[in-house]
Amino acid sequence: MALRWRFQDYATKDGEVPIRDWYNGQTPQVRSAFDTTVRHLSVTEVWTVKDGAKTLTGPHAGLTELMIDVDEWAAKAAKGVKRRFRPIGLKSSDERAFLLFGACEKLGGVLNPLSTFDDAIRRWREWEHGMGRVHDHDV
Repeated sequence: MALRWRFQDYATKDGEVPIRDWYNGQTPQVRSAFDTTVRHLSVTEVWTVKDGAKTLTGPHAGLTELMIDVDEWAAKAAKGVKRRFRPIGLKSSDERAFLLFGACEKLGGVLNPLSTFDDAIRRWREWEHGMGRVHDHDV
C-alpha cells in the first residue's frame, strides 16, 4: 500500500532525538505497538481518534497526539494492566508529514514525564526558527 503520510523525527540543536530516546527505552511490546500505529497512520488518508490520532486544543493547540494503548501482563498476573502512551508531534497536511517531537506515558490522566507536551511546543518553536534538524522516520 502506498504511503500517504511521511513520519519524521526531530533532532535538537544538540543532536538529541527525543522520540528515538523514548522508543529505545520501551519494552518490545510497546515498540511494536508504536510501529504498528505509525505504519497504520502512514497509509491512512484522514486521521481520526478511532485511528489513534487526536488533534490537541488549549495550550497545546496545533499539535497532534498519537494514542497507543498496550495491555501488559506480568508473570502469573490475574489480569493485565493497560498502559497508555502518547507520542506527540506536528501534523502538516500540506506536506503530508508528521514530525515527532517526543512521547510519554499517560497514567491516570497525568503525563509522565509531565513536561512532554510543553517540551513539544518548545521544540516546535525551535524548529520554526531553524534550530534542530529533521530526519525521516523509518516506517
